[in-house]
Amino acid sequence: MNAYQLVKDKQAVIFELDEVLYPEKDYLLQVYYLFAQFIEYSEQKNAQTILEFMKDEFEKFGIENLFEKTAQAFEIDLKYKHNFDLLHQNARLPLKLLLFKNMLEFIQSLVVDHKKIFIVTAYCVTRNLQINMFRKVNVKKNIMFFMIGAAGFLASCKKNSDAPDANGSTPVAEKNTLQTPTTNRDYLTRDSIFLYAKQTYFWNVGMPDYDTFNPRKYASDNQVLAALAALPSTGGKDKYSFIDDGTVAGQLGGVSGDYGFSANYDGSNLLRVKSVYATSPAGIAGLKRGYQITRVNGRTTLRTSQSDIDNLNDGIFGSNPSVSLTVVKPDGTSQDLVINRGSYNINPILYSNTYTVGAKKVGYIVFNSFTTNSVPLLDASFAKFTADGITELVVDLRYNGGGSVATSEAFTNLIAPSSQNGKIMYTTYWTKTMQDAQATILENQKFYAKGNDGVTRLYSFFDYSYKPTPAAGNQEVFAKRGSLNGLTRVYFLVAGGTAS
Repeated sequence: MNAYQLVKDKQAVIFELDEVLYPEKDYLLQVYYLFAQFIEYSEQKNAQTILEFMKDEFEKFGIENLFEKTAQAFEIDLKYKHNFDLLHQNARLPLKLLLFKNMLEFIQSLVVDHKKIFIVTAYCVTRNLQINMFRKVNVKKNIMFFMIGAAGFLASCKKNSDAPDANGSTPVAEKNTLQTPTTNRDYLTRDSIFLYAKQTYFWNVGMPDYDTFNPRKYASDNQVLAALAALPSTGGKDKYSFIDDGTVAGQLGGVSGDYGFSANYDGSNLLRVKSVYATSPAGIAGLKRGYQITRVNGRTTLRTSQSDIDNLNDGIFGSNPSVSLTVVKPDGTSQDLVINRGSYNINPILYSNTYTVGAKKVGYIVFNSFTTNSVPLLDASFAKFTADGITELVVDLRYNGGGSVATSEAFTNLIAPSSQNGKIMYTTYWTKTMQDAQATILENQKFYAKGNDGVTRLYSFFDYSYKPTPAAGNQEVFAKRGSLNGLTRVYFLVAGGTAS
């Protein structure tokens, strides 16, 4: 029977993603590529070799124990299992996924008939098309489900709140008879993760006592963290906690080691260069945003087969030392380029310019990442805007995935007028335990510092106030940076991947 005949009298259709809208393999291979890149950056192991191993194991034996097999084959620390799992949930894929042709035609027919379409994953429901039109409906009469193993997914996502979930209750009293003296460093670390969370974790209200949780029963630090995030007290809201071994801090410093460009398919199904870092190997080779890529390593970019997609993943987003591209420029001329992988400093300001629109001067800036090295670059761009006399500003954050809070503060103060000085920009909320000066575990975090009288003393983080007040230092206020003061309008361009 034609699929449309099954739903013609329904008001909405719900689709599962994997093996329904697109081949699960397409998603997983891109995740494995990203993981291999991460390991190469973190542990200096060859990403291409790791990717080829993972791809071969996946095609022969499937996903079961794939991380464990890879970790054993390449002597990868088991702590990276957490990163591997996170990529499955939150990966920003380098290539868009190609829908099954019959499903694409089916969805097009649903759109023409003004039916509501919902897409579910194992993590949440994505409301797509007419996204504000979801109402209570009789499932049996009005919705046809197209999904695999999706039971329970409809309630898996909830919106985060801005303050701790302190519903009038207090943290569970500690009981730690199982916390026996030990010199085992792994046990001590896992104890610390739990005990610090008990007093400082954003969702600490309702956490179990030590004996009930028993952090020493877990095989790794990341398993302890995952167990904390899975506690009922979080309400499934913790998507952000991770243990940083220094990798994230390094990435925020603004150094990368890839080709230095990204690409995606446009509305006409043409592969185009989305962005290029000027100092990267791609930028030095002459690659420009907007160029159409017609060949990758000698093969077309038409995506007519799985082999074509594999070639794109391996060529553009793999870890090969080089990639050969054939590009078509805006003037219609074609050029062959060979781009070699290399380390480079990121300038996250991809473009800035001043335009004259009638009698107005309009500034435009493409800001790609809140790296810690970008504040001087922002200062220079805004000094140029000031000299040009702009009165309106367009801030393009479509490709910005977030970064340093300190950099975002500086950026905000460059835009905001001096009349906002002293007014609250944002407030940091700590746990109620910390606000009430009950987080005694912070007494263990000691350091020497000069007091207001200039005398150096021994302090601890317990000596700080964590109340959401200016006096406690937990409210950031505007403090004008630079001399751009004449803005009458500011526009922000964002996309689904923007985290700014």
